Amino acid sequence: MRFAAVSSSVMFEHKPKYWHPENPERLKIVLEVLKELDLPILEAKPIRKEELYSIHTMDYVEKVESYCKKGLDIDADTYTSEGTFEAALTAVGALIPYIDDYDILFAAIRPPGHHAGKKGKAMLAPTNGFCIFNNAAFLAKKLLERYDKVGIFDFDLHHGNGTQEIFYYEPKVIHCDIHQHYATIYPGSGTPEQDGGGKAKGTKININLEPGSGDEEYMDAVDFCMEKLSGCDVVVVSAGFDAYFRDGMSSLKITKKTYEYIGKTLRKNFDKIYIVLEGGYTEGLRKALPSFLKGLLGKS
Repeated sequence: MRFAAVSSSVMFEHKPKYWHPENPERLKIVLEVLKELDLPILEAKPIRKEELYSIHTMDYVEKVESYCKKGLDIDADTYTSEGTFEAALTAVGALIPYIDDYDILFAAIRPPGHHAGKKGKAMLAPTNGFCIFNNAAFLAKKLLERYDKVGIFDFDLHHGNGTQEIFYYEPKVIHCDIHQHYATIYPGSGTPEQDGGGKAKGTKININLEPGSGDEEYMDAVDFCMEKLSGCDVVVVSAGFDAYFRDGMSSLKITKKTYEYIGKTLRKNFDKIYIVLEGGYTEGLRKALPSFLKGLLGKS
């Protein structure tokens, strides 16, 4: 299977004015991992802002652009800088030029995106949760132009509320999301009952893991998601490495074993796998990311 990572130095220009867990060092760690594994890295290019109107309102996009020019914070969790807008436009469309030429793509990108809904804050979340534009949702929208049914598999520590909101009434998108129990962590959504609306009822699957859950519980959840996604032509993966037990935010006990299993299981179940980076801030990127990529590429 043909594999490539995609990234750009532009994404280092999304910079906080103060200490923040979502910072340029994250991308540096990711690029070091890719280099250590000797994996090819292609150049990401920005999209036009008007293309974002397929997933976000025009008002939200214009607001973000205005805030970036002034370096204003969108909310208490989510900062901008003068380089944020171009970084976000580059992140959101990173994989699009390459989807016809590669079977597996990994977008080494920031800012992350799965908490960004149509108007920013989604499903009653208090903030955007570090996210600017929804990278996974934009990719899934593009893939719907080519495929009948698109899967989204989100294994970030937190519920992908923005992605779920955008596709809540879209029956052609099956979204399976594994996260720490909604009542114990941001954004407070992702209940089993939030399973889609209208003709999409039942196409949004939320799996809540209690604090203290470990590899066995998580791998069972992965298997369950693969069953639910089995009819999809292609899968978009929101890959978060913050559930790793030493990353700093998680109350789960997930080790490298689980991340290698996720990679192997995706490879086993899908011929087309398009991955976008979400969370992971310290040891999750240093330890869990390489395990995931080794499992995915059969390098274990």
